[in-house]
Amino acid sequence: MSFLIYPTPKMYPLTGLTGLGGGPGTALLKSAAGGGGGQVDTSAAHFWDFSSTQSAPFEDQVGSLEFTTNTSSMATGSSSGSYGNPPGWSGGYGYIASSGTLVQTAADACFNLSGDFCIDCCAYNPNSTSSSNMLWSQGKASSPTWYIYNASGSVRFDSANSDYSSRLGEAGSGDPQHNYVQDEWCVSRLRRSGNTTYVKWYKANSGNTGWDQAPGSPFSGSTSGTGPNGTSNGGFLALNGWTHDGSSYSVNNLAIAWLAYYTDGSKTDDPWVPGS
Repeated sequence: MSFLIYPTPKMYPLTGLTGLGGGPGTALLKSAAGGGGGQVDTSAAHFWDFSSTQSAPFEDQVGSLEFTTNTSSMATGSSSGSYGNPPGWSGGYGYIASSGTLVQTAADACFNLSGDFCIDCCAYNPNSTSSSNMLWSQGKASSPTWYIYNASGSVRFDSANSDYSSRLGEAGSGDPQHNYVQDEWCVSRLRRSGNTTYVKWYKANSGNTGWDQAPGSPFSGSTSGTGPNGTSNGGFLALNGWTHDGSSYSVNNLAIAWLAYYTDGSKTDDPWVPGS
């Protein structure tokens, strides 16, 4: 296969600030609301809580990004599928019942992947690892993309340069254990430090109190050059699929509890647990 290749809820918008889509008004609202907390990891630069504890779950609870397109395809605060909750979590999760429609941000409103970063996505995938999926991706149509993908048990990451015209590097693992665990809460981590990008999966431990490394070893690959800065060249962030064509690598009945972006590319601690 070849690829181009808060403790209180957030406040509702104040009069006159509606529709700013992550501008100064959003920052003011976050300040007035206490800046997060509770089920929000405030050490992140961007964080989404898709549970019922947030009044505006598609808004970035720390930074200023927002999912704005096809949000009706994700039911937030859901208990569909009876998946329970990941460690420390309450209030359900974002549930995407049907494949093929990307929940996405606007163009030029996505992660700064120009240098070091770490992206953690907490999800429950009931589909077999023989299915093909991407929990998230960042790119634009018909262009190289940042992602972790699974295709028939083969796991790979890919990358894009500053204008999404070429990749910086890619790597994969033929070992299906370097992957999510079906029917378990897992966290996928894509982390870049210097000229190396790393993939690692975690699964909830037996007591559902924290995270264990998923079976198998993580893998890494060389990514040399400058990635997209998140505010130019048309890139967008998508959930449950591939920005490249808008439908591939999308699955049914996917749950995403939270999504976090950190500027620390050397982050190697276990994924976040509320209250820990």
